[in-house]
Amino acid sequence: MSTETAASPLPTPTPAKAPENVKPKHKGSAQLFQNPVLERLSHTHIALPVSIFIVTAAVSLYYGITQGFATGLAAFGQFLGGWFLFTFAEYAMHRYLYHIPATTPGRIKFQYTMHGVHHEFPKDKTRLAMPPSSRCSWLRCCSLFSNSFLAAPHLEC
Repeated sequence: MSTETAASPLPTPTPAKAPENVKPKHKGSAQLFQNPVLERLSHTHIALPVSIFIVTAAVSLYYGITQGFATGLAAFGQFLGGWFLFTFAEYAMHRYLYHIPATTPGRIKFQYTMHGVHHEFPKDKTRLAMPPSSRCSWLRCCSLFSNSFLAAPHLEC
């Protein structure tokens, strides 16, 4: 008699694929993580990051005008300039980071995880934008790196 339990196996993540091997699927979603908490944090509705950007822009614009950092016309120009820079940064990331040549297994995994999922499941409405939890973690890592890098020349021996 077998003593094996009928436990369900853990779901396995969707394997990373080279860009030329990605065929669009119009239903479903890729699983990126075995951990259910991480998997849930990798999904977000598009309205959440858009609303965060709109609220941040409105509060910054209000603060800048009320504290005298900018006049109405200058604030409008800064708003348009920021919009242009944000659009350019998004384009540059998409063009030069998300579509890097997938020449090594590490690059294939990076490219698929960061953007290839969008090409394989283009109608997945929960992966149209980077979730705020991921973005906050990424910005925190960049902040720690830049602070330690910029502070290094000021250290005394």
